[in-house]
Amino acid sequence: MITKPRLVRLPTRCLLLALVALGEGTISNARVAATCTSDFERSHARVTAIAKNGVLALADSRAAHLESVLLPAGSLDHAPDLPAGLAISELGKLVSGREVVLATAAPAQDRYGRVRAQIFVQDGPRELWLQLTLLQRGLARVSIAPDRRECARDLYKAEGDARARKIGIWAERAYGVRTPAQAADAIGTFQIVEGRVVSVTRRGGRVYLDFRVDSTNKFVATISPGDLKAFRQTGVDPLSYAGHTLRVRGWIERHIRPEVEIAIPEDIEMIEDAKPPA
Repeated sequence: MITKPRLVRLPTRCLLLALVALGEGTISNARVAATCTSDFERSHARVTAIAKNGVLALADSRAAHLESVLLPAGSLDHAPDLPAGLAISELGKLVSGREVVLATAAPAQDRYGRVRAQIFVQDGPRELWLQLTLLQRGLARVSIAPDRRECARDLYKAEGDARARKIGIWAERAYGVRTPAQAADAIGTFQIVEGRVVSVTRRGGRVYLDFRVDSTNKFVATISPGDLKAFRQTGVDPLSYAGHTLRVRGWIERHIRPEVEIAIPEDIEMIEDAKPPA
């Protein structure tokens, strides 16, 4: 059961960051989702509470998960707690006590029975797409699930715009785009890593994208045999990534070296005329 979190008074710095993150002239963004969720089922519910992980408790006893985004998690991200508190605070301002629209597609529930939804909320005369709003304000990162790949292009654009403006989490070094050499310092966390692929090999059906750090150290992105199907369906040959600068995202794990497993093409961004991450 999701309980309502205690009300916490945010420090002055947090309030200042909120003003920066909100920016000026935020416009209605619900129309952006009109195409990518046009065939989704929709239902209405009132939000009664928000958990620390951003899950919404609804008046009809359901719980809703914000599909396609990952909120900051403080120490679990090896990062300060301030951005996590700010994200939950802003989420509360947007939805607490309000009726929201849940746009869902199959599979509509996660393993915990929570509704997986793109969520819309009325904010005065504007209808806001909640995921896009959080990304625009620098309060979330894109995290596309392999079985729910909707709206990726719009979500990535919103994240990229916020990162370029260095607002919200993008003002924190812990959430910056990492180089392959920095991946080893982030084991067990969700990260975005950018670098040049020096070679691509296939062994035992698995594809390895080698981001070489030096003569003895590597960062590797891997694609399992089962996940290669998603690349074939979109006409992408992972072997063609050799020599290109890519931005990959996912959970960094250590095997022989730091690795991230890539499940879908949307986890990879091709960078043109890329410069090293700041």
